[in-house]
Amino acid sequence: MSAPPDHRSQVFGTPWEGVHGTAIESARHYGRHWHSTYGLGLLEQGAQRSASGRGLLRDSHSTAAPSREAAADVKQVRDRLADELLAPPTLAELAAMTGLSTYQVLRRFEKAYGVPPHAWLVLQRGERARHLIRRGADLAEAAAASGFSDQSHMTRIFTRQFGFTPGAWQRGLRF
Repeated sequence: MSAPPDHRSQVFGTPWEGVHGTAIESARHYGRHWHSTYGLGLLEQGAQRSASGRGLLRDSHSTAAPSREAAADVKQVRDRLADELLAPPTLAELAAMTGLSTYQVLRRFEKAYGVPPHAWLVLQRGERARHLIRRGADLAEAAAASGFSDQSHMTRIFTRQFGFTPGAWQRGLRF
């Protein structure tokens, strides 16, 4: 088994609500993605193919959700997933709710939001965990309240999504 790529990150708290900074030195590379929040950071090496991961904004990249207006049936899927974050419906249930096939739900959702329904759900769980930790929740409590199976599951997703661990996020908030 090979050793994981070298990855060091530090989170800096600020006196402003919802604003944080990061310093990341990483050999990891992440696929193209977007975040629903913005942050300022210094990425010394390694790259994430998103504007937030690069530390620079380019005309062709955005950390904002795709701007296309989603159809009503796709919004209905997103709203149901958001409402049932801890016990989400199956893809078959979502398809039955909208009158579409499962493949149509997958394709339309990904076209509207940039990721398939389950990936969107995981992103929302990560955001919820980050919010709960910011509010002072214990890491295990934040994992359970966000729908993760355990704290290590939350840590894997959190690190993939934000580039740092939940513990680093928690320590950075104390500045």
